[in-house]
Amino acid sequence: MAATTSHSPITALRSAWRWALAGVLLGSLLSLALNLPAAWLSSAVSRATQGRLLLLEAQGSLWSGSAQLVVSAGPGSSHEKALPSRLQWQLRPGWGGDLALQVQADCCLAKPWVWRLSPSFTALSLQISDAPFTMPAHLLTGLGTPWNTVQPQGRLTLQSKAFQLTWSGQGLQLAGEVSLQLDNLSSQLSTLRPMGSYRVSLQAQPQPRFELTTLEGRLQLQGQGSWVANRLQFQGEAQASTPADEPVLAHLLSVLGPRQGPKALLKLG
Repeated sequence: MAATTSHSPITALRSAWRWALAGVLLGSLLSLALNLPAAWLSSAVSRATQGRLLLLEAQGSLWSGSAQLVVSAGPGSSHEKALPSRLQWQLRPGWGGDLALQVQADCCLAKPWVWRLSPSFTALSLQISDAPFTMPAHLLTGLGTPWNTVQPQGRLTLQSKAFQLTWSGQGLQLAGEVSLQLDNLSSQLSTLRPMGSYRVSLQAQPQPRFELTTLEGRLQLQGQGSWVANRLQFQGEAQASTPADEPVLAHLLSVLGPRQGPKALLKLG
């Protein structure tokens, strides 16, 4: 009994040191996580988009920061275009394992844009709030060909409605809808200003389908597409609304696609 008693203070001291060391390590990891620089998010966005979206001049931390959003055609591009104002974000974890990203931009968002990542035992879901994101159409030139030739001018609005992406054992599933509207489009390839307003919409159910429609205008655009084997397949056509408009749209139509009489054929995939 005496031997057991004599060793108990040493055992207790060792246990206390272990707990103290664990506390220090846990505190250090927590401090590191809370102070991760904003550049970490910049690197993640660049990798995820293959260099097509960049967060430059990042300030703050991973959890609360700001940066200049730049659209690019990828590494080595010389046609990068920046959003008119800086992008601010807040990243907040939830008790259930959720992760909410709140985005603000003075130029383009009337209210915060929220992306919520929700894990479960069998799936991972991303929900995007319905806040419209409005930006100048010339940002598209940053994507390179053919936009840097078309040089579009006008206003772009990205709008979602109950849009959600879910990754599971069944692959990627989409729900809701999202649209990109281009208002008052003009181009350096035509003296016709504006040429019209257009919408590209994605309907997620029952199968993901894209549709290009003309809202109004003297340049008529239309087409349909679908997502097949992880690739977008799209076919459409562009043409002047009247024969009188064909001469001022001829150059632009030739850039958009091969000609078939008065029409230009649009094709992707």
